[in-house]
Amino acid sequence: MNNKVCILTTVHETFDIRIFYKEAQSLVKSGYQVTLLAQHEQDVEVAGVSIVALPKVQSRIRRMFFLPVRTFILALRQAADIYHIHDPELLPIGLLIKQFTKSRVIYDAHEDYSSTVWTREWIPEFLKPFLSKAINNIELFLGKELDGIITADPFVARKFSNVHEHVVTLLNVHPL
Repeated sequence: MNNKVCILTTVHETFDIRIFYKEAQSLVKSGYQVTLLAQHEQDVEVAGVSIVALPKVQSRIRRMFFLPVRTFILALRQAADIYHIHDPELLPIGLLIKQFTKSRVIYDAHEDYSSTVWTREWIPEFLKPFLSKAINNIELFLGKELDGIITADPFVARKFSNVHEHVVTLLNVHPL
C-alpha cells in the first residue's frame, strides 16, 4: 500500500482543525504515515503526525512568493506517495511535484478564494475585480491538472466539478 502522505500549507496554522485534526489525524488512524509542512517553531511529532517546520513569515509577499519555494524543496525530501496542498499559492508547487515525482497531488479548496478577495481590506479596490477573476481561472486551470480536489462546501465543489471528475466535499462542521 502507498501510505506516505505529505500535507502542505503555508497559510493555515499547524493545528488547524480541518488540516490537523480532521484530515491528518484521520489518515494516521487509517494507517498512513503523515507529514505536515506548516509554519511552526520546530520539527516535532504530535499525535503520530510528523510536523516539518516552515519558517514563520509575517509578510504576505514572502508567504505567497518565497515560502512556496522552500515548501517545494522540503516536500520533495518527503518522498510521499500523496501530496495534499491547502493553499491556492501552492497550486504551481503541486504541478511541479507531479512533474518531479510519480506521486498523486490533491488540492484542498477550503473556500471560494475568488469571492473572498472582495472581503480583504488590504487589497486595493481597483485590483479586486481583476484578482477575483484571475484567482478563479488559475484555480480551475491548475486544479484540473491535479489528481483530485477536496472542497469545504457544495458551491465550491460544483465549480471544480466543471473541470475535474474527482471532486469530494468535506464540510467544515465542528462537533459540539
